[in-house]
Amino acid sequence: MAKKTVKPDKLTLVAGALSSETRVKIIQLLLAAPLNVTEIAERMKMPVSSAISAVLKLEEAGLISSYTQGKKKICVVKYQSVLLELIDVERFHSELDDTVYCSVPIGDYCNFMALPSCGLLGKKKFIGPLDMSEAFLDPNHIFASLIWMRKGFLEYRINRPEIEGKVIKGMSLSLEICSEFPGYNNEFPSEIVFSINGKEIGSWLAPGDYGGRYGIFTPHWWRLNNTQFGDLVTCCVTGEGTFINSRRVSEVAIADLELEKAEHIMLKISTRSTGGFNLFGKNFGDYNQDIVVRIDMGDVEEADEEDEQLPVLPNNLNYDEYILESVKKHVK
Repeated sequence: MAKKTVKPDKLTLVAGALSSETRVKIIQLLLAAPLNVTEIAERMKMPVSSAISAVLKLEEAGLISSYTQGKKKICVVKYQSVLLELIDVERFHSELDDTVYCSVPIGDYCNFMALPSCGLLGKKKFIGPLDMSEAFLDPNHIFASLIWMRKGFLEYRINRPEIEGKVIKGMSLSLEICSEFPGYNNEFPSEIVFSINGKEIGSWLAPGDYGGRYGIFTPHWWRLNNTQFGDLVTCCVTGEGTFINSRRVSEVAIADLELEKAEHIMLKISTRSTGGFNLFGKNFGDYNQDIVVRIDMGDVEEADEEDEQLPVLPNNLNYDEYILESVKKHVK
């Protein structure tokens, strides 16, 4: 027997048919052998009228079928198993096609300012000199797995996706980050600011610079008295505003960023005060990831033609004259 796949729009119908213990037992009877309605009624010890009603419900849901043999209606089960699809798979794949993901290495910054304490770590060693901003110019900065600074910023250039007939409807970024304190201090807050294309979208207060245990992915050569892990922070810019970890932090909406007019998307992570930050990439911290950026695309909304069309002013009249002429024409 074949398998029946139930689309989301048919879920209620099929689930309703299977919600009755009697109808389920009828299906089990029919799996053993085809039966007519009278035989079903006899085996289920129920009135024929009730058996007919149950059969019609199962037929309506597409779970059984019937054929006529003489004057008898023979019922058979069409499927051995039923798969309920809770989401519209075609729509789901369509939405995926409109979503662009990119993973930005934390060391792939294009601009920076870093004041001590500051530095970069690779997977196995330091990158450049410790507590000197010159380290951020080291050619190997692209391979950084941990970057920290007491004050300053990192800026990243992200390619703006171009899909014909689509515009950017939303953008989010996910990263592991915490505050910065020499060694570590679990209760040392720092306000970390996120900006896109020069516009501040919101800030997040990091509770502390975390240590005292190894990060899940932090190599053990990095001593335990240093920063070990951070918080996973998700910042989303939507049509309704900006949210950090599901909490609304500003009124800045995706339209305010005017991303379609920009050649690139510039992401900036900075400090409001001297609390600083530690930014974790792959191979360090509790989350084995770099900066994950998601960009949601959507169809271009066509403007209402009536709203877009301005009245044509006859004979080069100015607007006041046009209104006056219109009133004279329509008011007796």
